[in-house]
Amino acid sequence: MNKYILLATVKDRLPMMQVLMPTLRKYLSEWQVIVVSQEYDIADGAFVQSNLPKAKILNFAQRLGPHNAKLKGLDLILDIEKDNEFVVCSIDDDMEFVEQTNFEQCLHKVLQNGTGLVSANWANHRNSLKNKKIKDEFVSQPIVYTGGGLLFSSKIAKIIAAIPEGDYFCDNSEWSLAVYLAGYTNYRYKGSLTIHRICSKGGRRAWVLLSDKKIPNEQFLKIKKGNLTNRINNFLVGDSSDLTLAAKEMHKQNKKQL
Repeated sequence: MNKYILLATVKDRLPMMQVLMPTLRKYLSEWQVIVVSQEYDIADGAFVQSNLPKAKILNFAQRLGPHNAKLKGLDLILDIEKDNEFVVCSIDDDMEFVEQTNFEQCLHKVLQNGTGLVSANWANHRNSLKNKKIKDEFVSQPIVYTGGGLLFSSKIAKIIAAIPEGDYFCDNSEWSLAVYLAGYTNYRYKGSLTIHRICSKGGRRAWVLLSDKKIPNEQFLKIKKGNLTNRINNFLVGDSSDLTLAAKEMHKQNKKQL
């Protein structure tokens, strides 16, 4: 069964890609890598290809946004695999894999019936790794995030691929909600660590400021407003506490059908 790394990156994150790529080769060499690059010029693309020579790279002149970009990569994987089973680990370009990165238990978990997304644990700086306890434990959590890698099976990939393109405020919330509503259980895994420099300049942080963004369906996930009134998108990223009763009921009903 093939294993894929799905990575979306934008031009303003190229220095972070320089940190990420060697760690991909070192710690996840057996995974096939799909890179969706946005706004990269020819020289940038050649640089990425030389550092990830086996990767398949989809390049787009414009910034697509996190969901739309990863959807392009996911569609490619589905086209390659047809009806075969596979596993995907969605990552961000501001990550760095380390000795404590271990997806083995996650791989077993995502193939179990009823499992949706599995988010591995992370630290935002190398100095923080020592403070994170590694524990072989899965914790049920309806709304999960890329964290130290977001893993899912081919069955879940089809649910995500069915989410329409759109300028979503948060792809993590949209993916988690779709999978949760379909009756699957999402998890956090405490047994793997990756450095993830969240909220770095550029990337999603720049994307949400470009214009109005689509928020989750309020019938199912009612995300909270933030305190920064001068922001175009004055919302907080959705979490499990934002789920409505209607969402919980739909999850419960669809879970019976799995």
